[in-house]
Amino acid sequence: MFRNIKIKSSLYIAIGIFSLIIIAISSFSLFSIHKGNESLLKVDMIEGDQIIPIYSIYTDLLSARIVGQNIALIIESKQNMEKVGPMFDKLDSYVASAQSSMNSLRAIKPLTEQGKAIRGEIDKNYDTYLAEAIKPMSAALLKNNIDLYYDHIIPNLSVRGENFRQSVMAFSQFASNIGNSEIASANNAYSKYLIIIAISILISAVVVIALYKLIRVVILAPIDVAKSFVSVIENGDLSVKIPPQPTTEMGELLTSLNNMKDSLHGIVSNVRDAATTIATGTQQISAGNHDFSARTEEQAASIEQTAASMEELTASVKENAQNTQSVRDMTTTMASLTNKNSENVKNIINRISAIAESSGKINNIIGLMDSIAFQTNILALNAAVEAARAGEAGKGFAVVATEVRNLAQRSANSAKEIKGLIEETEHEVRRGTEVAASSGTDMELLFNEVNKVNDLIAEISLASTEQNKGIEQVNVAIVQLEQVAQQNATLVEEASSATQSLSEQAALLDNEMQFFKTSAAQAQGRQIADNSQAAG
Repeated sequence: MFRNIKIKSSLYIAIGIFSLIIIAISSFSLFSIHKGNESLLKVDMIEGDQIIPIYSIYTDLLSARIVGQNIALIIESKQNMEKVGPMFDKLDSYVASAQSSMNSLRAIKPLTEQGKAIRGEIDKNYDTYLAEAIKPMSAALLKNNIDLYYDHIIPNLSVRGENFRQSVMAFSQFASNIGNSEIASANNAYSKYLIIIAISILISAVVVIALYKLIRVVILAPIDVAKSFVSVIENGDLSVKIPPQPTTEMGELLTSLNNMKDSLHGIVSNVRDAATTIATGTQQISAGNHDFSARTEEQAASIEQTAASMEELTASVKENAQNTQSVRDMTTTMASLTNKNSENVKNIINRISAIAESSGKINNIIGLMDSIAFQTNILALNAAVEAARAGEAGKGFAVVATEVRNLAQRSANSAKEIKGLIEETEHEVRRGTEVAASSGTDMELLFNEVNKVNDLIAEISLASTEQNKGIEQVNVAIVQLEQVAQQNATLVEEASSATQSLSEQAALLDNEMQFFKTSAAQAQGRQIADNSQAAG
């Protein structure tokens, strides 16, 4: 009957029923507490709030009477009269205390008509007692009228005091009756409450049994099915089946467990197939690793040969770079010398030009000398003519003129010879200048070519350096390749070992998977009994 009830609904029902029981018991308990509290308040109001002030009034007035009697005795004996004043103060304080308690009592409203009537008697007797007995007593004693006190006040005090005492005793009896009544009522209510609580406990027990039945069917029975199912799967039997379940939370849980079993069944089957595949694959990997190991060893040997060749090539390139640097230094020196020679040729050309210029100046001076010799020759000729005209007197002068003429001719001839030599010198200077200029041009061309050669050698040196660096990097790469080849060899060995281990693990896994029974032939499939049906 309860089999198809969901856990949520069953919990709601259980919580609802328990809540109703708790609310009912709590409400009844609150009602009982309220009734008991009302009774206690009633008793407290009567016996606490009223009876205590009434007794206080009675005792204060009785104390005032006793103080008055003591005052009368002192006045009558006429001894210790100094105590009379303080005793009057004490008497007044008792009267004031009684009046204060009476005011408090009158502020409390009686609960019943009987209490109201008794309170009225107390009020009337108090007023009479105070006005006709206590106050007259105080007045007579203040006047030291002992006769009036004994003859009239004491009898009046006795009568009024007794009346007041009777009304106080009547209210005390009334309060006692009310207390006894409330106690009897509380005892009767207690008996009723015990019966009601016992009935509530019985009802709660019945409800608990019904709820246990509900929880047993809805929760505990499916849990037992789930435990049996999990226990069978724990033993490796994946062919077990759970019968169809109701659409409750536990039914959905059992259905999910069944689906989980089906998924586990598929996983185990796949793992078995995978274990077989892994075993085959590890054998193929092992063969491939062996082949790869042989190739890796051959590659390592080739790399070692290449490394040796690269070391020789590195040494040759370094030597070429050093030779190139030496040639570059030599061409740099040659370029410097060529530059110096070019400068020297330029200086020679400048010197030859200066010589040519000086030769031109000398030639001009010789021309001037030739002109002077020519003019001297003319003058000598004119002197000879004049000497011939003079006759005998001019013979000496004619001889001088002839010598001067001869000297002029010789000077002219010498000037011509010097001019010829100077012209020949100028011609040679011009040829020397041309040769020097040609040499300077050749030296400049040589300097440029030397610079070009120097630049080419510098480029060759730089290229050799870069080539050396590249070869060093290649050498480093080859060393790294050699290391990688060695690492590959190590890895191949480790892979071979791992493959062997993997093959063993695959075999172990396949053996472990044999623990699970995935077919009816293996486990002779059975079905979990549905305890929930039996419980229902």
